[in-house]
Amino acid sequence: MHTNKEYNQNERVWFRRLVLYTQCTFCISTQGSLAFVPQQAWIQNATLRDNILFGSPYEDRRFQDIIEACALGPDLKLLSAGDLTEIGEKTRILVTHGVSFLPYVDEVVVLVNGQISEIGSYQSLRASKGAFSEFLDTYAKEQSNQTMYSLVDIQVKFSVYLQFLRAMGWGYTFWIFAIYFIQNVAFIGQNLWLSDWTNDAVVYQNETYPSWKRDTRVGVFGALGLAQGKCTFLL
Repeated sequence: MHTNKEYNQNERVWFRRLVLYTQCTFCISTQGSLAFVPQQAWIQNATLRDNILFGSPYEDRRFQDIIEACALGPDLKLLSAGDLTEIGEKTRILVTHGVSFLPYVDEVVVLVNGQISEIGSYQSLRASKGAFSEFLDTYAKEQSNQTMYSLVDIQVKFSVYLQFLRAMGWGYTFWIFAIYFIQNVAFIGQNLWLSDWTNDAVVYQNETYPSWKRDTRVGVFGALGLAQGKCTFLL
């Protein structure tokens, strides 16, 4: 004979297996009606007690009766905080090498050669001067060196360009920049002209499109295109 508590603990598992996994044909004789109502848990980000009360006032005797009726006593004994255990979707585990995220997490677990070496908050681990703190110091130095190398590389490239421009001569350099500027102006102007040209369809929707307007549009568009081509050829 199973007690009510034992039955309550196993009835959901038994019925689910009976409905989902049994492939044979069977017949059950009952007195009255029988129904199987599957449950899908909806959990709040709160304590287990708050999830049970669901906004109702706490009454210790009634609450304990509910725990007993639902056979949750053995489960609560497994939890260190009992019915005050936080449940839901609050906990997030982030596995990362990006140290920039670490100051914003609640707890850091440091692994060295597959073993946990340190556990604590970001501030406490930094203050402990352990492996985690040494790693961050090394990382900061490497980032500083990379930034310095990048600045030196930019200065070297600029000096090379400057030397190249001097070798060409300042007059020749001026004409190169002038042609490049004209080419870009012609390119932007052609796009703007084409965009404005499309608006003519609205302005002359119910009218005959004037020939002079058409010739002007085509002429300016062609001239800008020709300017781009000539500049490209000169460069």
